[in-house]
Amino acid sequence: MTVRVVVLAIVLAIGAGTLPGRAGAGINDIISDFLYYQEELKVKAPARPIADIVAGVGERYLALIDTDGAVRLWDFETGGQVAVDGRRPPQVRAIFPNQRGANLIVAEASGRVYETAGMSFATKATLLAAGAAGDAVAMSPRAPVLAAAGGGRLQVYNLVTKQTVAVPIKDRVTGLSVSDDGRFVAYEAGSVAWVLDADRPASLPLEPAGPAGKIRFYYDSAGALGLARQDSPTHLTLYKFDGRGFARTGDHAFGSSPQEFWIRDDRQIYWTDKNTLHASALGAARSKTVFAGKEPIAHVRSVKGGDDLLIVHRSGVLVVLGAKTGKIVATAISTENGWAVIDSSKRYDGSSSGGREIAWVIQKIDLDLEKFARHFYEPGLLLRYVGQPQIAFASAGHQGPIPAPPSISEVKLLENVAGSGRTVVLATARNIKEDVSGIEIYLNGKRVSDTARITDETARKDDLKFRSVGFEIHPASGPNTVAVMGVGRLGIEGPTKELSFDRPGAPSGALHAVAIGIDQYGVASLKLGYARKDAGAMAQLLRASKGYDRVAVSELYDANATRDAVLATLRSAATAALPGDAVVVYLAGHGIGIRGGWYFLSPAVKEVEEDEIVRLSVSAEQIAATLRESKASRIVLMIDSCNSGAAVKDVKGLLQNRVYTQLGRATGFAVLAAARQDQAALERATLGHGVFTAATIAALSGAADRNGDGRVTARELAAYLSRQIPTLATEHLNEIQIPVAYAPSEDFVIRSLR
Repeated sequence: MTVRVVVLAIVLAIGAGTLPGRAGAGINDIISDFLYYQEELKVKAPARPIADIVAGVGERYLALIDTDGAVRLWDFETGGQVAVDGRRPPQVRAIFPNQRGANLIVAEASGRVYETAGMSFATKATLLAAGAAGDAVAMSPRAPVLAAAGGGRLQVYNLVTKQTVAVPIKDRVTGLSVSDDGRFVAYEAGSVAWVLDADRPASLPLEPAGPAGKIRFYYDSAGALGLARQDSPTHLTLYKFDGRGFARTGDHAFGSSPQEFWIRDDRQIYWTDKNTLHASALGAARSKTVFAGKEPIAHVRSVKGGDDLLIVHRSGVLVVLGAKTGKIVATAISTENGWAVIDSSKRYDGSSSGGREIAWVIQKIDLDLEKFARHFYEPGLLLRYVGQPQIAFASAGHQGPIPAPPSISEVKLLENVAGSGRTVVLATARNIKEDVSGIEIYLNGKRVSDTARITDETARKDDLKFRSVGFEIHPASGPNTVAVMGVGRLGIEGPTKELSFDRPGAPSGALHAVAIGIDQYGVASLKLGYARKDAGAMAQLLRASKGYDRVAVSELYDANATRDAVLATLRSAATAALPGDAVVVYLAGHGIGIRGGWYFLSPAVKEVEEDEIVRLSVSAEQIAATLRESKASRIVLMIDSCNSGAAVKDVKGLLQNRVYTQLGRATGFAVLAAARQDQAALERATLGHGVFTAATIAALSGAADRNGDGRVTARELAAYLSRQIPTLATEHLNEIQIPVAYAPSEDFVIRSLR
């Protein structure tokens, strides 16, 4: 029986089954109230209970602190989320994300205040000794200024100049608030509200005397500094700084006791009453309801310098409320293991784990966000709504109902087909009315090349459309998993159907590594200082890898790394690899985004012009096509490239993120990339390597082995790089660098340590 006959038989005997959806949990009850097509969206991971939500210095970060001590930071300069390494120690009473150093300012119960080493709880420097913050501690919203009360005095500490201003305090301080410029500190001591002017320094009481609740600084529409003191549950007394002190200027009355209030300026004050956000002009009696939800609101601020609002719920879910429409335009969600952002046009961004833990539900089928990546994936999506300046969308998004993708109705494995010794996977997909654009086969997480397809048939019966394919595969010894999915309109991927089987023999394999580093370019301004050294270090590390039957490493440097030489070396490694083997490719040099694609710049380029770069350099598509033909079971692509601004001045790092992630998803490769767009700023002698390579070497040397099993897997490496690279880049270089760390759903070992 030929494969073609078998496929046609499957077409005629198609079943009607679909994959069952998985029940959502916890957080779905919260998000259903303010997501756009709520009947279609579901968070599959359990909700993480939030103990505290803290705005950082400069409003770059927003910290979510879980009840178990885990800390995650929304970063409004990169549009993503950063996890703090470790749990909040029991003795820590306050955490302030620090914009300037991309680290934390931490206050302990002892009253000691310290600065951390990166996004961790390790002490880098003690700022104030024990007892200094025994009563209270606060940070300025924008200035690098810390206020701490304890031991009979109030101190104002500047994180940059390291200078301290202190005044004696007789009574215990019960509350602190610091102005945006860091000059003034409002506090309550002895049931009297005071303001410290750090420029004098002197403390002045606010009249009339009496206890205060919350105290908030603000700037009015003319730029004058104002202050609001809550002297009863429903009343604020308003003050303005007149050059000498704070003079009383008026009042504001709430209709009911607010849980919290936020002042934008004298034109707008926001407050919450249960689960509702209200707004009015400061001092005015008339108010309006801005937003109503199912849970308390923890934080509110204006975004994009306008009237749009960022609203943070007690669950840790963020929403952006558009001022023009009064509707939610974007939502950011923390999952158990990651994060995702979704907008009203169904675009999304997120970590790979977040993209797998949040699903659109279409015709009762759960489809992970990842399955919408081809058309809807938008790196930096949150920045489009909260950042400055405005960033154009790369994805067109979609309005209205999402077209249903195909489902896989049949998967079969044929061994020793027609006595040839070949193994073939047969799969049939069906869809209602819509065409089945394609069927993709993944073996152990790696996509099977289209050149392995040996049959492809379509059929139709009434409103049902079918497509059946056959692919030859090359299983490895030991356990194997085949995953099959159909692709429909807008590139939306249907549910994945899997089958598992074993092949005789013990799992084994060789490592085929390629290391390429280019410092010297035909254009002098592109010269780098660490690419060749980085590639050499990676080659040495990979050559010493354990757990493989054999290790072969190929190296190309500088003038030898032409486009043809790179492709030939990749092709040689790909061809030599057998089922069970691994291929690891490391590229260090300039990477440039052009015309929606990405190119590893050739040293042969003489003129930094698009046509010459495209003609002489290696594209991401060429790299993927060459490696996809390999029979290797695992492929890892590491890219430590920077983007010369001299080549294409308007290229954004977000374009690179999109290309890298799409490359990983389309191939099943693990793709780990530096994802930076500067020329050479992130190479420094303090590290001895580029930031990406320094972190990767540490990870593969054992730092990423969090479970201590002596092996570093693709997911462990991706998680480590996501945590460490932003910290290293900021601590050593005072620069932002957010890597792309994509690991396929099928995890695998990259390097054994013993």
